[in-house]
Formats: sequence, structure tokens, C-alpha cells
Amino acid sequence: MNTTRKQYLQKYEDSLLADDLGWLKCSQGNAAGLWLERCPTQKRFTIDSKHFTVQLRFRLRLPIPSITTGSRCSCKGHPKLDRYGYHLSSLCGKDGFRSATHNAITLTINQCCHANGILTKLEPRNMFRVIDPEDGDRPDILLMNPPGFEKSAVAADVRVSHPISTPSNNITLAQAKRFGDGSIAARKGLSEKNRKFKEKCDRVEVGFYALIFEATGRPLNETIRFIDTLVKNSVAVNGLDRQVTVRYWLSALSFSIQNAIAESILKRSLIVNSAQSHQAHAKDRSSHHIHMADRINGRNQFKSTSFHSIFTPKFDESRFPMYEDNFSSTEQRHYNHSFHQPTTKITSIESVHDDDSVYEMNEID
Repeated sequence: MNTTRKQYLQKYEDSLLADDLGWLKCSQGNAAGLWLERCPTQKRFTIDSKHFTVQLRFRLRLPIPSITTGSRCSCKGHPKLDRYGYHLSSLCGKDGFRSATHNAITLTINQCCHANGILTKLEPRNMFRVIDPEDGDRPDILLMNPPGFEKSAVAADVRVSHPISTPSNNITLAQAKRFGDGSIAARKGLSEKNRKFKEKCDRVEVGFYALIFEATGRPLNETIRFIDTLVKNSVAVNGLDRQVTVRYWLSALSFSIQNAIAESILKRSLIVNSAQSHQAHAKDRSSHHIHMADRINGRNQFKSTSFHSIFTPKFDESRFPMYEDNFSSTEQRHYNHSFHQPTTKITSIESVHDDDSVYEMNEID
């Protein structure tokens, strides 16, 4: 009997340990890997080589070159860093990079609202002081008069969860097998957000939605349904395909998450390991490999040994043409300015969903 693809995958999953299986489950599904599928038709869908390298290694559970084995983080408790970037991406709050990931998601959702004609306010103040003068809690975003929702005002709050084991909480193999619909951490985050805001929002006649994403980039099904409701009225008015439009904004969210996580790993690892980075070269004496690693990790100025400084070959960039080299000079000028050309004719989703200037009237408090 021929072995099917599903049987091969099941056999592979049966051979994995709990963390490996949990990570695989949370990386499955279209929404988690949209950043690998989308063509760079807009600036929000582009990734530079350094970030792409880190994002790909993060997704495949491969060691990040800029993280030195055995080094410890500079955050409280000084935990030992894992080689895969999990601590630096979603567990460490030092230097504000974890908040930057959260904010990148919030701003992308805000852009989605604006593109679909929904007025918003970021981190609205004093929402709950009418029921408790001491309550200063603020959801991430407030939607005003959004079509398709039950109430005339809807609040939403974002969380990014780390799906697999942490130093304080290990997952079991039985738990990992049930991660198809969301990890334990994601479901816990959903419950905590609802417990914090749902009742209070009901008392002030405001709807509430917890928007939960896993560090792999996968949103919970509740988050996907929220995005679908956001675009439902807009696509009907503009005559666009609903599924394609939802996929467009899920792609935008996927890029926002992955770029922010890669930025966190790159910059935090270089801060933590800058004085120890010479140790990474001790394992590989190939001058060409060292030179390539330095370019990827942004350490062009760093020379770890005399061997490296004397025998480093000149890098031949002509062997790796830039993306822009595929265009003629006329096409290149059009490519560089295509995002700024005003138009009133609807020709694609991008023409409807790429300009927020009309609605930019609120800033983060």
C-alpha cells in the first residue's frame, strides 16, 4: 500500500519530543506561514536578508548564529539564553522589544480598520472610570461604529504568547498533541484577557475581543474571525473578494510579527553577546564562513582574530544580485514610487488597503 503524505507526517510527528511537536503544531496552518508566501508587492511585504535569515531559523528551530552558547540575558534573574531565540523574542521584556512586537501587531490592526472605513482610537483613556474612578485600564484599540459587530463600540486587546516550554512551565507530549487549535499559553492568554476586560466592557456597553497570536505567527481562530468581520462590509461595498482580502490582512499581520521578532532577536543578542561574539568564531576556522557570518549578523566592523583579519576574502556581491536588478530603469522608477501614486480607481485589494492617511487622527497615548 502506498504511504500517503498524511501518513508520513503522522509518522514524523510520532517521533518528536513534546517541545518539537508543540512548535510544529503551532507552525501549521496557512496563517502562520503567510510571510513565506506573499510576493513583495508593497513595502509592508518586504524583508531584508538579515531578518529573513533569523525568521527562517526561528521557524525551523535552528540555532541563531548571533546567540553565543552559554551566555546569560541582562534582564532580571539573568537566565541562560536558549540558542533558538525564544527568550529574546517573547519572554524577555528588556529594552522594550517585546512591547515593540505587541505594538507592531496593534498598529497593523489599526491600519486594517482604517482601510475598511472604521474610525479608531489607540489606548483610549478613562473608559472604565465611570464605574470605578481608580480603574485606569486601557485596551489596545477602540473601534467606533464598526459595521458587522453587535455593539456600536468595540474594544480589542492584543497578546503574543510563547507556545512551548519555558523555564517555569514545561509542556507534556499529550498536551502538545492538542495544540492544533491553539497552545495552552494562547488559550490561557485568551482567558486572562477576557477576565480582565469582558465584564467591564459589558458594563459600559462596549464589545470586547481578545486578539491572541502565538510566537510562531499563528493567530487563534477567534482572531481570524475578528479580521473577517472587520473587512466584511468593506469588501461588499468595493466589490472585492472577501477571502482574498482577509488573507491580505493576515499576511500583513504575519509580516509585522515576524519582522518584529527578528528585530528583537538580532538587536538583543548583539547587546548581550557583543563582548562574547569572538567565541562564535572558535568553532569554525574557515575565513569565508566567518566573513559571511559577520555580514549576516551585522558585525562587519568586528575582527575576532589575526587569522580573520589577514585572510578574509573580498565578498563578491555580483554573485548575489539585488532584487531591484530585475527591473529596467523605467520599471525601477515605477517600483520606487508606486506606493505614493494617488488613484481613485479600484483595481486590486492593494489599491484599497494601502493608504491610511485619511483616517490618521489618533496617536498612541
